[in-house]
Parts: sequence; structure tokens; C-alpha cells
Amino acid sequence: MTRKINYEDDLFALSLIVRGLRDIARLEVDAELFSGRVAEDALFADEAAVAALAALRASPFVPGRSGHLRALQKLMRALAALHGELAAARTPLAAALASRSAGSAERAQARARDAEAIDDLLQEQVGGALDDPHVVSAEELRILTAPTEEG
Repeated sequence: MTRKINYEDDLFALSLIVRGLRDIARLEVDAELFSGRVAEDALFADEAAVAALAALRASPFVPGRSGHLRALQKLMRALAALHGELAAARTPLAAALASRSAGSAERAQARARDAEAIDDLLQEQVGGALDDPHVVSAEELRILTAPTEEG
């Protein structure tokens, strides 16, 4: 069964989560109270963003793909900044997270690389031609003209 993914809403929701986490990480909140939740939410947002990137990489014919890729690129940059702020441990919350979220610096670098990789995907879009419903890509043409197994 094919599942429908609403990239626009998913990426918007993830962006809100990351923005909230970045705001919380800058505050002088009770580290004991917030550290577990922030660590879990940061990891969730990270994994969800990586999954969205994998899905968009595997689906070149998604309507509005270039817009989704741009939104995802912005999200990846925000995630890189969040992980970088947590790795720097400048606030009591970030310091408390050091033991819970080992690898924040590596995740920050990985998300920065993902944001750069999205540039390559956007270049492959050839100016957004794949988003135009009236343009048939080479891959679509190959599929449409392939011999059928019916006879």
C-alpha cells in the first residue's frame, strides 16, 4: 500500500519543533527538568529530517519537490545550528545534555553536509522542470515507452 506523505506540513511541524528547541537551549531553564525532553525531541527531529531527505531523494517525481527540498534544506541548517549549540554546552541545559546526547557535534556536521547535498538535488531538478506537470522527464518517458509484459 502506498502511503501519502504531506511534506509541507511535516517539514513545517519539524521546523517549529527545532525552533522551539533552539529557544529552550538558549534559556536558563532547569536542566534536570528539561534535558531528557530536549534530547529526545532533538533526536526525533533529526531522524525525521533524515527520513524526509531519503524519501525525497528516492522520489524525483513528487509534485513540488524543489520547494520541499528548499524547506528541508532550511530545516537541516537549523538542525545543524541546534546540534552545534548543544555541543558547545554554553548553558546549563546544554551542559546537562552532554552526557545524554553524545555526538551532537557530529550530528551538526552531518546535517550541514545534508544541507549542502540538497543543493546537488536542486541542481538535478534542472530549474524545476520536474515540478512542471507538462514536462515529461527522461525517466518518465522510459517508463511509459517500456514494453509491457501483457503480450
